Amino acid sequence: MKLVIIKLISDTFCYLFYDDQEAFIIDLYDDSIIDKLLSSEINKDFLDEKDIEALNKKNKERKLIFAFFTEPSMEEERIKTYLKTKYGDSTKVFLPEANNKKEVTIKHMKDGTIIKCIKTPGHSLYSKCFFVKLKDNSKAYIAVGNLFSFLGCNVSHIFSKEMYVKSLNKIKKEIDKESIVLYKKDEKAKNLAFIKNNKYEISDIISKKSFLKCKDEIMYNPFFNCGKFLNGLVKLKNLKKWLKK
Repeated sequence: MKLVIIKLISDTFCYLFYDDQEAFIIDLYDDSIIDKLLSSEINKDFLDEKDIEALNKKNKERKLIFAFFTEPSMEEERIKTYLKTKYGDSTKVFLPEANNKKEVTIKHMKDGTIIKCIKTPGHSLYSKCFFVKLKDNSKAYIAVGNLFSFLGCNVSHIFSKEMYVKSLNKIKKEIDKESIVLYKKDEKAKNLAFIKNNKYEISDIISKKSFLKCKDEIMYNPFFNCGKFLNGLVKLKNLKKWLKK
């Protein structure tokens, strides 16, 4: 399977994993694009609205197997209704609240891709991350929702500090360190400014990237190092205040 990164508005991503026959999507926030994505040839790694409009139709439409959501939102039920009306029971929609009882590993993709749903409460009670392991090229990805963003944290409200830090530690301990992190929000510029203002050291190689590996986030993201760099949870509150500005 291949990955295409989709960005229709300035600060929000969604992600389509696809091959010629099947697809699944993470954090779809505009259902008007899904028909075009499934029925078109895709030859780019990144798509904006104009790119999607210019896509050429393919001979046979892909089948949407799953739609995953990392965070509860007002749009989820509406999008779920649209997908179920359009594609029926062939598409399974994973809403955070509905799939909160247990973590699941999904192995139903024909090409052998594995998707694991990971409970990571903190931003909300029902927050999830999705770990994706591609069989054909051995790449791994972790879609983190609002748990953290590029070298920072994008939450304006944390449901539970204790849950939040526990979820960060869970990612730190359990996820393949070579996994590429897929952020829900693009807050790179803001987070790099915070790092620079607080005199954290970071290499130009890291700061010039758009998506980091899990090991890079663990190494450089202050939220992963709140004990080492920020004198524990006391400073986490100050970070939250900064993020609300």
